[in-house]
Amino acid sequence: MKNRGPPEAVILVRAVLWMLSTRIGTFLLCGFLCFDKRWPFINKFSQLSTEEREKVLQKWSSSLFSPLRVVFYFIKSLCLYFIFALVDDQGRNPTWEAIDYKPDTTTTTTTKTFNRDRPLEKGIVETLYETPSTLLESL
Repeated sequence: MKNRGPPEAVILVRAVLWMLSTRIGTFLLCGFLCFDKRWPFINKFSQLSTEEREKVLQKWSSSLFSPLRVVFYFIKSLCLYFIFALVDDQGRNPTWEAIDYKPDTTTTTTTKTFNRDRPLEKGIVETLYETPSTLLESL
């Protein structure tokens, strides 16, 4: 996660996730949705039902408190990246079939022949392949 986004957003997400692991932090970030009638009266985010978690995230998407919106959209973009962009060893992704996406499998780069000579190769001395005696001759 830390390589996928701006450092400020990563720090903010880490702080929010840490707060959600505590009861007080969950109450501060989620509001009254974390209350329960049984002891303990305030639930952690992990103890909320799926519907309540979904309501919390929907509130965050339109929150007036911009750091919560940043956290929501950062986590949303990471989830979408990992769901839709990553492929297996054969270059397939099972979610592509579900959304009826068929990538272009014809590659034009394999049919073309590339010139293996580098443009500036004539003036370069490869010291990796030279010995001290042949180095002076190649100059």
